[in-house]
Parts: sequence; C-alpha cells; structure tokens
Amino acid sequence: MATTKSEYIADIGHVRITKKRGVKRISMRIHSSGEVRVSQPYYLPYSAGVYFVKSHAAWLVKQRNKIAPITITNGMAIGKRLTLQIVDSDTIRTRLKAGTLYVYAPLQDVQNQTDAYVIATKKAMKRALNKQAKEIIPDRVDFLARQFGYSYKSVHCKPLRSRWGSCSNKKELTFNCYILMLPWEIIDYIIMHELSHTKHMNHSTQFWDEVASTTPDYILLRKQLKALQPGVHAFYV
Repeated sequence: MATTKSEYIADIGHVRITKKRGVKRISMRIHSSGEVRVSQPYYLPYSAGVYFVKSHAAWLVKQRNKIAPITITNGMAIGKRLTLQIVDSDTIRTRLKAGTLYVYAPLQDVQNQTDAYVIATKKAMKRALNKQAKEIIPDRVDFLARQFGYSYKSVHCKPLRSRWGSCSNKKELTFNCYILMLPWEIIDYIIMHELSHTKHMNHSTQFWDEVASTTPDYILLRKQLKALQPGVHAFYV
C-alpha cells in the first residue's frame, strides 16, 4: 500500500512524497524531469519527507545541475514524423493531429517554461513517440534482420526508463520509444545490438564480434549515443 502527496518547497519546487509500507528509511531521487521524488516509511508524516528534502538542498542543486536543461520550443521535431506547434491559449492542453503535436498554453507559461507546461508537453510527447515508434521501428527491424540474416519472434516498443532496448531468451525484442529522438545511424546501431543478442545472450567477445560484423563503427556510435543520452533523458517524464 502506498499514498502520495505533492508538496511545494521554496527554491526546490514540487516534491512528490510517497509513503510505503515495508520501507524502512527515507530515500530521495531526482526524476529525469527534474522533479524530486521521496520514498518514506508509511508511519512517518509527510513533514518528515519535507524536512529530509530541505536538509539535502545542497545535494539536490548539485545533482540537478547534471541533468541536461531543455527548452521546449515551437517547431521542434518529435521523433521522425512529428513537429511541435505551440498555440496561445488560456489553458494548457495538447492535441495530436496530422503530423503535428499541438500544445495549447498561455504565452507566459511557454516563456517561463513552467512545470505545468513542460510536464504536460513531455507527457504528450511520450504518447506521440510511443505511437510513432510502433509504426516505424518494427519495419526497420524487419528490414535490417532480413539484410543481415537474423531471426526474431516479435518487436515491441514502449517507454523504458533505463535502457534503449532488450532481447529476451525467446528472441522477443523491445525498444525504448525515445530512440526516435536519436539519429538514424544510432537507431540502427541499437537495433543491430539487440539483433546480435538473438545469437549471443551476453556481452562476451563473441557478441561484440557479431556486432562489429554488421556495424564496423559501433565503438564510435556507442560514444555518440552516450553523449546524446542526457539530452534524450531530459525529455523523460
């Protein structure tokens, strides 16, 4: 059982405090959106979580500085087929239509990149990317698998928190829908990485030799992916 409450703390912002049974101590992490999330024992009052956050303010500032800053702007690309269109409005809402993600928001929210505006837009982007990935990635996997002689059972796309893709021992491939925010050559590397796992379910020398046989410049692509990762993660919500 768990209960959650949102608290606003000056100089820190909105903090999500969750009380859970079975939790023995207070812990805290910063979500990729920048929101502070606290987990604490169920019996403690929410004020204990607030105090914990305030007492770690310096650490929070340091960690937040590591998160890539983003500015959601008019006309920005969302994946490979969508663009963002900002429309001045009294309220914040979103709508996906004909290759465009419309974000209706007050001009002041857009200029100040308020939490309400950014979070609403990120959530809409996640839905749009997930839909788009399901339309694009399976066909790309099929093309590359045929080209290089791989077989697999299925392809799934969804938002993932800690990885770009995975391959089960049944050869079921899963890809993070956010890979559509990466260049095509890196997307192809991620796909070939997972297809290589259909032959080697590990990261042995044999596995990397398999990757190199289809993607000779994979070391460079891995470095590029690592460099781009914070920028993509900044859009997580």
